[in-house]
Amino acid sequence: MAGKATAVGKNTRRRNMPQDCVRRATNLIKRGARRTFSKETLLKRIPITKWLPNYKLEYLEGDVMAGFTVGLTVIPQGIAYAAVAGLPANYGLYSAFMGCFVYMIFGSCKDITIGPTAIMAIMTHEYSGSGGPENAVLLCFLSGLIIFASGLCNLGFLINFISKPVICGFTSAAAISIASSQIKGLFGLKYSSEGVLETWEKLFENIEDMRWQDLTLGLCCIVVLLLMRKLKDLKVVKVKATDGKGKRILKKLAFLTSVGRNALVVISALLIAYCVDNDQPFTLTGEIKPGLPSFQLPPFSMTINGTYYSFSYMMENVGAGVIIIPMISILESIAIASAFSGGKTIDATQEMFALGLCNFLGSFLQSMPVTGSFSRTAVNSTSGVRTTAGGAITGVLVMLALAFLTSSFKYIPKASLSAVIICAVIFMVEYEMVIPIWKARRIDQLPLWGSFLTCLFWKLEYGILVGVLINLSILLYGIARPKVDVNVTKIQVITSKFLTNFLEERFLFIRY
Repeated sequence: MAGKATAVGKNTRRRNMPQDCVRRATNLIKRGARRTFSKETLLKRIPITKWLPNYKLEYLEGDVMAGFTVGLTVIPQGIAYAAVAGLPANYGLYSAFMGCFVYMIFGSCKDITIGPTAIMAIMTHEYSGSGGPENAVLLCFLSGLIIFASGLCNLGFLINFISKPVICGFTSAAAISIASSQIKGLFGLKYSSEGVLETWEKLFENIEDMRWQDLTLGLCCIVVLLLMRKLKDLKVVKVKATDGKGKRILKKLAFLTSVGRNALVVISALLIAYCVDNDQPFTLTGEIKPGLPSFQLPPFSMTINGTYYSFSYMMENVGAGVIIIPMISILESIAIASAFSGGKTIDATQEMFALGLCNFLGSFLQSMPVTGSFSRTAVNSTSGVRTTAGGAITGVLVMLALAFLTSSFKYIPKASLSAVIICAVIFMVEYEMVIPIWKARRIDQLPLWGSFLTCLFWKLEYGILVGVLINLSILLYGIARPKVDVNVTKIQVITSKFLTNFLEERFLFIRY
């Protein structure tokens, strides 16, 4: 009887197991839903709900000034980065405004500006060059989905596996690659090339065809940009409490001139080219499609010259870019957020949510992949931004430029845009990190130089992989061959104490 009762009990439990699993899963989903849609989570995941009710009028001046300044910076950079990505110039501007509005709502760091960057541009060219704008927009859409999904799964910790030496090697090599790609524009040459070595090789092969007018204008732009960059750091420009109203205005104008140098140089070059339009000596950007982009679904298929290409064909074209571009985008944005956080802890998950939405929604307005820009974030911070509302001013400025100024952009000389890019990326070469890394831990030079050389002479994505593999190899070697330090002095002290206690015990035993 007891055996039958036990068997019946087991059968009952077996029958109830699916019901128990369903009940537990339902309870888990309910608890997750309550946490997800609670007021606390809403305030955490939509940061605008925290700062907007407490917004003060005194914040407006800083936000407007910073937003306007960043807008003057991103317009010429957006046009230039579109060329780096191998896309028509208007796609650089399409990528420059949606991220500003989205990050204003979901971003957690007031200084960050989201938009096209040099690294994203060159990575986009790497994976969408053959498919053109359609592949770039599809990459933006897929990157947004993957980044947002990574935030949902709390995968931000994976970035920790990419160490500082690997990041230094990657960014330095990317900067040199981007600067090298702009040399032909500086010399007024037209040729196609892949990689740094081939670029410089073809430059010397075609050097006889260079346009001295473009080279002169480009070099002058570089000199002016570098001088104006230093202007904001001069003590004379720093606003003091004792300064009068007129002096404050002059110093702010000098500061605005320095941080808005890209726009001023490009506008000056544009005016020069416009004045000599009858006998044009410069290579110009050409016609830019006017007007704002239409809101539409990202392209999941395309037709080029009457040939239809399916979604699977597009995915074959973009290849590993679906993984590499989201990873680089997250890495760049979180690194910038950490640099400008002022010592505060960065919520990597929230940053991934915001960045994912910037790319996802931007793809509906024909944006290429975007991320945080270090140079524009620095401009935003030094311009006195108070909240993420500064991004709205930048976004509106870019939209106005698209709506009313694109007809004038065709007069922008390509040499001036090349100068803007070169001056933006040369400061990304982190040569100053080599000596501190050598002093701190010499073996970290291996992932640094391994990543740098692979990125420079092979491919950027392979450079990151090589750097990570070298890091893991060093870590595994340390685990497999641990170093044991033997302190002879401590051993001698412990031994002498042991002998003393032993002899005392023996002596007491003999005496009693």
